[in-house]
Formats: sequence, structure tokens, C-alpha cells
Amino acid sequence: MNGGTIVVRRASSNAADVIVLSTTYEVTGGALQIGDASTPAGQTIRVNSIAPVYNLIVNATNSPTAQLVTNGLTVKNDVTISGGTLNANGLNMNVGGNWTNSGSFTAGAGTVTFNGAAAQAIGGSVDTTFAYLTINNAAGVSLNRPAAVNNQLTLTSGLLTLGGYNLTMGASASAISGTFGDTRMIVADGAGALCKQFAANGSYDYPIGDATGASEYSPVTSFSVSGANFSSAAVCFRVTDAVHPDKPAGATTYITRYWTGAQNGTIDSLSYDATFGFKAGDVVGAEAMNGKKWDGGPAWIELGTVSGTSFPASGQTGFSTFTAFKSGVLSAALADFSAIQSGEAMRVSWETVSELGNVGFNLWRGTSPAAPDVQLNSSLIPSQAPGSSQGFIYEWLDAANLVNNTTYFYWLEDVDIAGVVTRHGPISAAFAAPTAVRLTEAGRAGRGFDGMTVLLAGLALLAASLTALRRGRRPALSHDRAS
Repeated sequence: MNGGTIVVRRASSNAADVIVLSTTYEVTGGALQIGDASTPAGQTIRVNSIAPVYNLIVNATNSPTAQLVTNGLTVKNDVTISGGTLNANGLNMNVGGNWTNSGSFTAGAGTVTFNGAAAQAIGGSVDTTFAYLTINNAAGVSLNRPAAVNNQLTLTSGLLTLGGYNLTMGASASAISGTFGDTRMIVADGAGALCKQFAANGSYDYPIGDATGASEYSPVTSFSVSGANFSSAAVCFRVTDAVHPDKPAGATTYITRYWTGAQNGTIDSLSYDATFGFKAGDVVGAEAMNGKKWDGGPAWIELGTVSGTSFPASGQTGFSTFTAFKSGVLSAALADFSAIQSGEAMRVSWETVSELGNVGFNLWRGTSPAAPDVQLNSSLIPSQAPGSSQGFIYEWLDAANLVNNTTYFYWLEDVDIAGVVTRHGPISAAFAAPTAVRLTEAGRAGRGFDGMTVLLAGLALLAASLTALRRGRRPALSHDRAS
């Protein structure tokens, strides 16, 4: 067959309505069309062919169903579902051209393989859900419409480019199969992301990268999520081959790449780990770096140390953007950050190893690990020796509007001389109001660094605001006056 269209209008009483079992054939053009304007409503037309067809069309009028039986089908060029249904019936399909779905596709347990010689596209006006999908085209396959894979995606050859559309792996989908690299990956450098649904705690690798210039593999791996009450939950990642737009100007060593993570649906008590991989050519500068997470500011959240061309993020509770950089100077390095109830207040302590580039701290508090809701200090808590290679011990006594039987979470921000703000935490401690009577300055409630709660009148002479000692010495009692 090298041209023309074979139209099958209605079902027969045979085991199949289109039967081609010859092993000798020549197919260079034409189309097999299921249904036309004369097709009665509700027709299921069965196709059993070991010979390929050039184009396959499922007509829209009266919504016919094209159903494969006995043998899978090879379509050398385009599959067009104008309306009605294409039912693969659990059999495999090979597609050499474009896939356009404006009706319905039922995969069953069959695999659809895109193996054309030229670039291919998956589109139409209706999202397609595949059971098993294989990409085996060195010229690549692109999404022109959101798509989903419920069971298995295999990348044998070429790039799967998402463009502006999400590719969603189902909750039961296996790990994406393939040997990944610059020429075999999912290109997620636009608005479209690779998403994985989760119905419970689980893990997944996201073999993504960009093709902004040259194709560059920069995956999110070792992703593991835990939580409770998963509801329509999915976690998505995409990558941008550019400097993060909020990178501090003072950060002179950095990578020219960032990742965007997002969550769909809900996961209560969310916590996750992930590792972000980049290319050696992304690095600008020569200093040591840490991964960074940007939640919209004002502080960057410090992640794990960059090792080679990757960095880890552990115990994260929300999604945003991720990159890596090092400030032009070394800021505060923490040895300890902790909190414990102390009478009618919470005692928050932190110890630095060094403060070479540190100018001070901000202390935040919240009732959820997701984010703080109040800054405890009204002005910057000053470093005790900016530029020092020695560490110090700091204590803050928080008595500001504490509620009985509440767990409080604390975050510490260090601010360096380049203006880079790095957030640490959260840490947490439970508060239960003591039954013992304590002497408290009358009529005052916690305000922050401007003043300190008076526990005993004689202790007011120990500090006017915040006590900081050289590392290794026992800290003096410090307290914030209540307002």
C-alpha cells in the first residue's frame, strides 16, 4: 500500500474486522481509517494485522472503537484519534510518526514504542495515559500535551522533551528504565516538569536535564519522601540552565543551574531528602560550596556540602528552588543549635565554630516545621567578633507569648558581610507551663532582643541583652527582657 485510505465503517460477525496476516507486504503510504460519517453509533471494529499500516485514523463521528486483537500493531507514520476510542487491548504498538489524541486511548497492559527516524510528538486535545511507554528515537520525542505513564517508562534512545507540559508517573509506576546521560534523558527545562505520584512513603529518581544549548544531564536522584495522609499527591522537578535569579551578588563561587520542585495534592508532616547533580562546566569560581534552597527570602536555607558535582538536601519540609553557591567570604559556621524549656521560657542556644564573615544573627520561631511565623529579635543580634576565627556561645531566653503544651520550632539566620542570609533549622522543644511560682517583672511579656525577662532581680546585672562567650567557656545566664 502506497497511498489512499481504507475505511472500515462497521463491525462484522468475524473474529476480527480487519485481518492482515500476510508476511509479505510493502507499505509506504496511505491510511487505515476506522469509522466515517456512515458508521453506526457504538461500533467496535477489531483489527488483527501483522503487517504495518502507514497511518491509523480513528474517526470522530458516532464515537467508534478501534480495538486490536491477537496481534499488536505497527504504525509507520501517524496515529490520529480524532474521536472515539483506540483500545490497544493489552497489545503492543510501534509508532513511527506523531501521536494525536483528541478522543480516548485505552492501553491495557500494552507498550507503546516511539521508534521513528525523525523527531516525533505526542499531542492532541486530550491527555494520553500510557501503561508502558518506550522512547527509542535518536531524533527525540516531544510532548505537545500533558501525558502520564502508569507502569513503566523506558528510555532506550534519544531525548523525551517536555516543553511546557508535565509528564506524570503514576503512583504504581516503576523506576524509569535506561542508561541515562546527555543524549538519553527527560528534558525538563521549560514550564513542564517530571512528576511522580505518591500514595504513601516512597522514593524515586528523576532523570532530567536541559537542552538550552547542548543537552546536559542534571538529575534529581535519591529522592525519598515521608509523611501522612497522602491525597492526590505528586512531586515534580524541572531544571533551568542559568544562574539563580536571587543569587546574592557577593557570592563569587556558584553554579549556573537551579532546580524547581513543586508538590501537587497534600502530604501531611512532609519530609524529604534528595540529591541534585550538575555538570562540572556549571561551576564558576573555585571555593567550596553548599547546596542552597530559596523559599522566597529573605534567607537562603543551607543544604549539604557540594561533593564533586552534586549536593544533598536532607529533612526538607517544603518545595521551592535549589542551587549551590559560596559567599565571597566565610560566614558563621555552627557547632550546635538547640532549645530547651527553662522555667517559664524557652532557652535557645547556639555555638559557632568561627565567624570570619559574620555580622550577626536573626532568631525566628514558629509552631510548625514548615515555616516560622515570628522574628524574636527586633534588631540584628550582633556577632561578638566579626571576622574572628574563634567561635562563641549565644543564648536567648524566649518568653514571648508562649502557650502551654505547645511545641515550638526555631530557626537561626546568620548574616554575612556580603549580605547573604543563611537559615539553619528548624530545631524544636515542647513548652509546658510550670506550676511553681516564679518572680517575674510585673506587666511585661516577651518582646525580643530589645529586652530580657527578669528571672531574679540580681541576674539583671549579668547581661543587658544577649550573652555571648568565647567557645569552650561555660555560658553565663542570659535572658531577654519582656515587653
